Amino acid sequence: MGIDDGRSSADIVKALAGKDSMQNEEQVIRLALVRNILNVLCLLCNHLKIYPQGNQVVRVTLSRLMLQLEKYFAGKDHLDLVVARHGFLCDDLLMDRSNAQLQNFASVIFMHGIAVIKLHRGVSEFEIITFLRLIGSKPAESWDEGGVRSCLEVRRIDNIEVVELSEKDFLLRDEGTTAPASGEGEDSSDLWDRFALGVFQRQDEDGTGRDPAELEPEALARATSAFLAGQESEVQQRFMREASTFLASLQQEKIRSYRIKALEKMTSYVNNLPPHLKRLFLQNVFNCNLKADFAEDFLSTLSDDLIMDALATAAKGKNYVPPVVLNLLGKLARSRELLPADSPLLSEKKEGELELKTRELFRSDEFEEFVPEKYRHALFQILRSEEIDGGFNEKLSRLKATLEEEQIEEHAGAIIVHILSHDADELHLAGLFNHLQKILELYAEAGDYLAIDDIRTRCVEQGGPSRQSLQQIIEANSYLERILDGASRFGKEKYESLGNLITSVGTAFVDPILDRLAEEKNRSIRYFFIQCLKGMGPVVADRAVQRLRDPRWYYLRNLLALLREVGDPATMGLIRPLFRHSHPKVRHEALKTGLALKDAQAQNLLLEQLASRESSDIVTAIALARNYPEPRIFAGLAALLQKNEIFDYRLELKRGVVAALIEIDRRQALPVLQRFVAGYNLFHPILHAGFCRDIGSMLEEFVSPRSTPPTPHAEGKP
Repeated sequence: MGIDDGRSSADIVKALAGKDSMQNEEQVIRLALVRNILNVLCLLCNHLKIYPQGNQVVRVTLSRLMLQLEKYFAGKDHLDLVVARHGFLCDDLLMDRSNAQLQNFASVIFMHGIAVIKLHRGVSEFEIITFLRLIGSKPAESWDEGGVRSCLEVRRIDNIEVVELSEKDFLLRDEGTTAPASGEGEDSSDLWDRFALGVFQRQDEDGTGRDPAELEPEALARATSAFLAGQESEVQQRFMREASTFLASLQQEKIRSYRIKALEKMTSYVNNLPPHLKRLFLQNVFNCNLKADFAEDFLSTLSDDLIMDALATAAKGKNYVPPVVLNLLGKLARSRELLPADSPLLSEKKEGELELKTRELFRSDEFEEFVPEKYRHALFQILRSEEIDGGFNEKLSRLKATLEEEQIEEHAGAIIVHILSHDADELHLAGLFNHLQKILELYAEAGDYLAIDDIRTRCVEQGGPSRQSLQQIIEANSYLERILDGASRFGKEKYESLGNLITSVGTAFVDPILDRLAEEKNRSIRYFFIQCLKGMGPVVADRAVQRLRDPRWYYLRNLLALLREVGDPATMGLIRPLFRHSHPKVRHEALKTGLALKDAQAQNLLLEQLASRESSDIVTAIALARNYPEPRIFAGLAALLQKNEIFDYRLELKRGVVAALIEIDRRQALPVLQRFVAGYNLFHPILHAGFCRDIGSMLEEFVSPRSTPPTPHAEGKP
């Protein structure tokens, strides 16, 4: 039997629903806080790429992040962030799916092999900065140190944990196959398997269903030898060219352990080929653009006979061998004692040329100009000493720590602009352009509009290709939109620098800002954009009036406010039709703009409203009339004051008329008010007498020293 607590089933359901509602509300609040934390983390990561750690921008952003974390940790001990390929998950929900910056940030973290980030309550500013610097480095660097988890342990970061991706996380299995045992499949090299299956497909067009033993390098080398034995030399050459291309492609593998595993199997494969195929393979490899460290890893595992054969081929001059590869082969031959030390195969043919190039590189004048004194001292000490003692190693480590990359971007833009304006080599123009674009994008993301304007000023002063490159970058629609996003992202504190940049760039911003006036909900930002466009001249008016047929009433209202600020009377031809628009706010804004531009039809319409029988129309007309001191409008107000109604004195309306007349021109209003006070109202004598006394008080208020009368200049200002 259940326990009866006196509540009905409906009451219980209602209580449970209320509990679920509270839980949902708490989750919404928590997810909003997590979204803020992610956005600030992303922004701080970008700031650290541009500014040094002690920079004011970095300190402010870091303070914002710590404040958000403090709020989150008030209710939780740790924050778990799941890293997806294009976003973050919290409580199994994808955070801010439409945020492109968060997507890029997640992608960068994902490339470091991180699946989950866990921030603990005691996380410090130092730990956050260190973690973000790791994320901001190249993924290959963290992999070479053993992964981000190992990097954090070495740096003693205790309050930030990461869960790394493993190879088994990406293992695809067919529906009918059973999962491999623990550890099985983790040691297989997917890169090598793809190459091996490709070889079998070349032989029998059926690379599937092979026994794993057939994919081993020795077995594959025997199969290759048998397949190419009866083939023409052209087929053999093409086959080995494809094999060497696969070897070169291993350089692109970012995960070092995968690369080394595939390279070991490839080397074993080559060592087991027949001699003529080995030579053919090496000839093709030498024509590939191998990096020095990768070439060393490959060549160091070749057999002795293959190294000797390659050296002999190079000595006879039959085939080209790159100097880097030839030098490595010589070192391997000496270390393995395959040749005597005085062998002609190991002689340096271009020792004199190398010495000349070295002297040119380290000319004393340039060396002293570009290398700081303390670094020069360390370098000379290294050159003089055959061995370096431990004490000097410590000094060298401290010196190396001062070589930070934080301020590189700050000066790179000026250097690129200088190169572009001094006959830059056409081969390098694309690379310079891409680097300049990257710098400008980083500045836009960080809201450093002063730096963007500084680079723009340099390009304009230099002219030529630098100016053309900058215009191509800045005037791209995507970049203009990114800059304009700063108005909402950074708020009023960036209005001044952002406005100066918009003014400097000029008309390229006109259309993007006009587009934003249609959707921007923040009144402060709308006013800011209108003020930016105000000083750009006739081009703003020309493009704005072309949009006056837009069906959105709120957009028309913003456009009319802009045209009023621009103050071009030539636009009235397209503004007048809006005097009869269906929406009252558009009609009001159009009339207001027409009066500001001293349009005769707008004045006639205002006079019609002053003579209307609707009180609301009259009140609106009086409010407009106070700002436009035209003689016809003044006369219309005077006539409205003298107008008498039998059943309604309209006291408040008359007060508004008197205030408007005095505000427009106090001296001209005096005789009008004197005639009104001297008159007698037969229908409302008591109200009239009381109002006449009030008029005297209103005049005294305007004449009082405490209230400064408007100057002639201010009277004419709309």
